[in-house]
Amino acid sequence: MLIADQLYDLGFQGMQPRSLKQKHLEANGECIEWRGGLPYADEDKWNSAKSEYCEKVGIDFMIDDSPIYLETFHDIDTTYLHVINQGREICEVRQ
Repeated sequence: MLIADQLYDLGFQGMQPRSLKQKHLEANGECIEWRGGLPYADEDKWNSAKSEYCEKVGIDFMIDDSPIYLETFHDIDTTYLHVINQGREICEVRQ
């Protein structure tokens, strides 16, 4: 069972089925290129898109299994919760 499904079962709502980064970047006119089924965009914009979106819409908690975005949450009110997902599929590093 996905973590998002478990949280929904516990009463947490507002889970996003599409990537927050993808939605935010597209809404701001950023180009997303697809390579081998994975989305690519400017790395700085990609890495800060989650925190920008959370700040814009007032999200209190962001739960994610990637440590790379933590640094972008220091200056906003959203609390970033890094979940260690031992079964996480490791994807190639964006270049």
